[in-house]
Amino acid sequence: MINLVLTIQFCCAYTNELELEIVHLKKENARLKRQEEKMQLKIVEATQHQTRKTLQRSWTSPF
Repeated sequence: MINLVLTIQFCCAYTNELELEIVHLKKENARLKRQEEKMQLKIVEATQHQTRKTLQRSWTSPF
């Protein structure tokens, strides 16, 4: 009987530990997703900024 109680307590403690780990991982995942979005925006901004610097032929220039 004592072994059964100890086994149940161990399982509950282990389950609680796993649930805490899940919460931690969900928070970390959300943080990493925000970080990825910021990096993607910076990449897009840098790409747009670079394309604006390219020279283009004027339509009014003679050939």
